[in-house]
Parts: sequence; structure tokens; C-alpha cells
Amino acid sequence: MGTGLGALLTVAGVVVTKRSAGRLRVMADPAARRRYGIIVGLEFGVLGAGAAILGAIGQYRWTPVWICFGVGVHFFPLASILANQSLRLLGGLLVAVAAAALTAGLAAATDPSTITGAGAGLCLLAFGLATLLIRGPGHL
Repeated sequence: MGTGLGALLTVAGVVVTKRSAGRLRVMADPAARRRYGIIVGLEFGVLGAGAAILGAIGQYRWTPVWICFGVGVHFFPLASILANQSLRLLGGLLVAVAAAALTAGLAAATDPSTITGAGAGLCLLAFGLATLLIRGPGHL
């Protein structure tokens, strides 16, 4: 169900983006594009290294928590760069999902990926829908 909704949202996002006039305005600024690239590059590097370390020490079950946390954190600086303060809310929600998954994984036999998959998926889906419905194509 979540995969299907995510696919529909992706298609809707592509259609709205294609119909939008021009590119994301803030990304026309070379300095903003550079900062965006640095943040995303650091995110991939740090999260990849952390996942590799978790796997190497046999703690791979915590990788989804680490990834969810890192993705959430990366939205905080992106909110300023992309001039979209609602990304801070999304970042906070993803960090909270990671904390809930960590807590559940430590306190019970619940696999952390159960919490991170459902929680992060719902947060990202809801944010994507809200962006399309509230902000509209003129704000992409």
C-alpha cells in the first residue's frame, strides 16, 4: 500500500514539476547549489560510513535507525538553503521516528526497521502530499 501511494505521489510530483514555470528559484543561485551539494554529499558519506561500521561490527539491525536519523538531520540545513522552513518539521519528525525505533529496538523484540520503515515512509508521504496540495506548483 505504501509503495503504491509513494509511486502515485512520485508521478504526481513529476507532472507538477514538469508543468511548473522554470526551475526551483533558489537553485538558480550557484552558491545555494554548492551548499546543497556539500550537504547532500556529506550526508551520503557520513551515513554510508556509519552503515558500513554498523555492518562490520555486526550491528546491522540499527542501520535503518542511523539512516532515518541522518536523513532527518540533513533537512535542518536544507531548510535554510532551499528557503523552505517546513523542512525543519519534516526533519524533526524523522529524528523522532529514529528515536522511537531506537527505543523500541532496545526495549522490546521489535525490529527497528519496522518502526523506521513505516514511520519515515508515512512522514515523507504526508510531507510530499502536503507540498503538492498546499504549496502548489508555483512554490516548487
